[in-house]
Amino acid sequence: MATGGERTQQPTRRRLERARREGRAGWRSPDLQGAAGLLAAFAGLGLYGAYAGPRLAALFRLELVGAASPARGADWGTAIREAGQVLAAVAAPFVLALLVLGVGLAAAQGGLRFSLKAAAPDWSRVDPVRGLARLFSLATLWELGKGLLKLGAVGAVVGITIARQLAAYPALVAMPVGQALAQGAIWLKTVLVRGAAAYLAVALVDAGVQYRRHRQSLMMTVQEVREEFKETEGDPRLKSRRRELARRFLKAGLHRVADASVVITNPTHLAVALQWDAAVMVAPTVVAKGQDEMALLIRREAVAHGVPVVEDPPLARALYPVPLGMPIPAEHYRAVAAVLAFLIRRGRPEAEGGSAWT
Repeated sequence: MATGGERTQQPTRRRLERARREGRAGWRSPDLQGAAGLLAAFAGLGLYGAYAGPRLAALFRLELVGAASPARGADWGTAIREAGQVLAAVAAPFVLALLVLGVGLAAAQGGLRFSLKAAAPDWSRVDPVRGLARLFSLATLWELGKGLLKLGAVGAVVGITIARQLAAYPALVAMPVGQALAQGAIWLKTVLVRGAAAYLAVALVDAGVQYRRHRQSLMMTVQEVREEFKETEGDPRLKSRRRELARRFLKAGLHRVADASVVITNPTHLAVALQWDAAVMVAPTVVAKGQDEMALLIRREAVAHGVPVVEDPPLARALYPVPLGMPIPAEHYRAVAAVLAFLIRRGRPEAEGGSAWT
C-alpha cells in the first residue's frame, strides 16, 4: 500500500494548469528537434538542389560577366544587392521549412505557451549544494550516457557507410570533373542522411525518457491530492456540514420566515415563526421553528425581511412543540392575540386578521 509520501497519483487538472502557468506543461527533448531538423535538411538536399542550383549558377554567371565590365566592376553596391536578393530567395524556402518543422515538434512536446515565470531567473540553480545534487543525479547520468550513445551510434553508422564506399573512391579519378563531383555529392548525402537517422533514433529514446521524467515530476502524493481537493471542492467535512444545515433549514421551514407575521423567541434558545391570514386560516400557523443555531438563523431571516421579532420565552417554549404547518392550540390563542394586537398598535397591518380565534 502506498504511503503518504510516495508519488503514486496521476496529476489533477489543477496541477497541470499550474504547470502550464509555470512553463512546465510539456516535456522537452532538444535532441529530437535537432535530429529531425538535420535529417530533414540532409534528405531534402537533393530536391532542394534542383531549385537552388540553376539560380545560383545564374548568379555566378551574372557576376562573372559583370566583373569583366569596367563600369560594372566598380559598382560593388549593385553586385552585393543582386547577390543578396538571389541568396535570400534561395535560402528562404529551406529555412522556412525547417522553422515550421521545429515549431511543429515543439508544439507536439507540450505546446508553445509562453510563461514569464519560466523566463525569470531561478537562484536555486546557483546553490552549490543543489548543484552537487544535480551533478550526481539520474538526469545527469542519463545526459552523460546519451552523449556517449549519440557518439557511438552516429560514429558507427557513418564509419560503416564510409567503409562500404571506400572501394568505389578510386573510380572517381577516371571520371570527368562534373560527374565526379556529382557522385561525390551523392555519397556525401548518403553519409549525412544515415548519420542523422542514427542521431534521430537516439533522440527518440531521449524523448521517451524526457516524457516519462516529466510525468513523474507532476505525479502527486495521496496527501497532495486530498489537500488540492479541499482547496478546489472544499473540505468534505465542511461540505457534509453544509448539506446537513441545508436539510435542517428545509426541515425548520427557514424559507417560510419571510411570509411570517411574527417570530416569537426565547430569546436566543428558541424561535417560532407564526403566520396569520384570517381569509384562509382558523388560527395562526407555525411556519418555521428552530433551536440554538437555527433559532439565530430564523431571527436573522426575520430581520432581513422586516418580520417583527418578539421576545416571549414562556410563549416560545409553549409553541415550539407545535408541528410545522399546524395551527397553534386553542390554549395559546389569548397570548398570541396579545402579541398580534401589540404589533397592530405598532403599525403592522399585516398582523391584523380579526379575532375569530381569540
